[in-house]
Amino acid sequence: MNGTGERRTDLQSPAGLLLLWLAGTAGLIWLWSLYRSPEAVQAAPGWWLGVSAWLGSVPYQGDPALELRIRVSRLLFLWTVVCLALWIYERRRQVADILQAFARMEVYPLSLAIFRIAVFYQISNILWTELIVPVAALPEGLQYPLATGVPDIGWLGALAYWPAYRIPPEWVRWMMDALGVVCWFGLAGLFSRLSAALAAVLLVLGWGSIQWYGKVDHHHHLVWFALLLATSRCGDALSIDSLLQAWRRAGKGITAPPPPGRAYGAPIALAMVLLGVAYFFPGFWKFWRSGLDWAFSDSPLYTLYGKWRMMGGEPMSAIDRQPWLLQWGSLGVMLLEMAFLPLMFNRRTRMLAAAGGLSFHLGGQLTGRYGFESLMGCYVIFIEWGRLFRWFGGKLYGEPLVCRWTPASRWEATALGAVRTLDVFGAVAWQDGRPLPTPGLEVDRAGGLAQGSEAFLLVARRLPLLWPLIPLAWLGVGFPSGAASGRWAPAAALPLPAPLPRAAVLTAALLLTGNLYLGARRDMNGWPVACYPLFDGISTSVYRSLRLVVWDADGEREVVPDAYRETFGNRWNILLLRTLEISDPEARRTRFTLLWNKMIELDPKLAQATRVRFLSIESSLEKGRWDEPPANPQVLFESDLPLVARR
Repeated sequence: MNGTGERRTDLQSPAGLLLLWLAGTAGLIWLWSLYRSPEAVQAAPGWWLGVSAWLGSVPYQGDPALELRIRVSRLLFLWTVVCLALWIYERRRQVADILQAFARMEVYPLSLAIFRIAVFYQISNILWTELIVPVAALPEGLQYPLATGVPDIGWLGALAYWPAYRIPPEWVRWMMDALGVVCWFGLAGLFSRLSAALAAVLLVLGWGSIQWYGKVDHHHHLVWFALLLATSRCGDALSIDSLLQAWRRAGKGITAPPPPGRAYGAPIALAMVLLGVAYFFPGFWKFWRSGLDWAFSDSPLYTLYGKWRMMGGEPMSAIDRQPWLLQWGSLGVMLLEMAFLPLMFNRRTRMLAAAGGLSFHLGGQLTGRYGFESLMGCYVIFIEWGRLFRWFGGKLYGEPLVCRWTPASRWEATALGAVRTLDVFGAVAWQDGRPLPTPGLEVDRAGGLAQGSEAFLLVARRLPLLWPLIPLAWLGVGFPSGAASGRWAPAAALPLPAPLPRAAVLTAALLLTGNLYLGARRDMNGWPVACYPLFDGISTSVYRSLRLVVWDADGEREVVPDAYRETFGNRWNILLLRTLEISDPEARRTRFTLLWNKMIELDPKLAQATRVRFLSIESSLEKGRWDEPPANPQVLFESDLPLVARR
């Protein structure tokens, strides 16, 4: 609206910007579709080819049509960013309000407590001791330095990569056992913050032992979230710590539980931002490096076939019969990943992002077993559990039960504080400041007052966490009553909201800095920060894999490395490939010697080999051709044996 009250129709209005963006997008999509034919590429004017070159190099040389389509896709991305920036400027006040509301998010302690339980549960699910210990036993010479997230600039370059280190396998097993115990402490909420800090340290050092050997498993978010929990009040609900806090509050004359506040909302908001950054870069790099062709080509189909071939067959959900659905779903994945972060800042849009993320991960699990279960398990941050439970309690119980409890001692005050902490449904209205003539419990109900055990039974029915104590009320066991001991007196004030956890903000800032830096570099080999898996290439109908051939007394034979695959899984193949990709012949030979000795240790028959050759072979991903013999072998490494003195 302008100053006279008339509706604005210029291009700076939101509606005008939307029309402008739609017009430009339609034109660029038309141009992208035009360059699907070689004739259109040949007819492209020279000035356009020169301008498009300014959009950067393309990782697919030899296909001019694909190169142009990717550059048009990049132009579409930049066009969208410009229009979005103009829209944000036009709505800057509303955007500022949204960001301020997000930064000042207040939630109940219950929400952060459920996040704590989810994180420790997911950590307990990745205690892969029987995988981690054998990997930790590999020689230090096979390690690959991991990025730390510190920029490789000037004197900071000395901190950009972790130095090689090797923790003895026995220590790693001990740390995994200790991590399992810490998870139980965290789930129970005993020494919650200390447990979270110990979990983060044990994840980085013990669990992280497998990260140094060629392949990085992206469970980094569990380290981030453990650090956030360690710097926040994560034990103020659903925990043993909350019962201990009730005792401390009772000493101050307070029985009310902590109120909602930023102390509980800030860690959850920071976790959302970290999650959004983890999603953003995979989506961005898919679009920037492969453009719309990442979705609208045969690439999604062949990516799926490659996964099915690794799985040993297609799943029941054979989505390949509907290629159009697969393509549009792939486009949705790209857009969701890029939009996930900005959608976090508004309550309604973040629920949309959460629904999209769950659909994405569940769809990947059904079609190709791309589960990311530990990531999905942390989606509890998108639900305001305190509000949800209270809404459900209102629907279930109706009006809150009016209750008055005047403790006679600090022990009774502690019990009252514990009971009020367990009232997750908000089903009881506790009346502070109205003490009874004599200490005890009193509940208003239809037909009169209930006291003692009868009153406790009415309260316990509304608090599921107290149900185990209901038999005591049935047996007539009541609360102590009589004159107050004089050792405890109620306070007139309620507990103040806990302050903003500045340590959590600082921790998140450091983690965000490292993740943004490595995400911009496409560096997936970092710990405990990294760019999450990109999958940003365009898959074709063939893929290359590794084949090992040895010569021994029986002649030439192919080796099926079942022994080390059973021990190390797919990690061993990736370690081999990274070793064979080393350009320096001497360094490659040194690393291969260490690898070969380990292979002999796992498969003693290899000790009789006199020569070894590693080949890269080409296999078809076309459905129905998976059993065809591989073609186009390329020698990656060949050497006479023994590489070291025989034992």
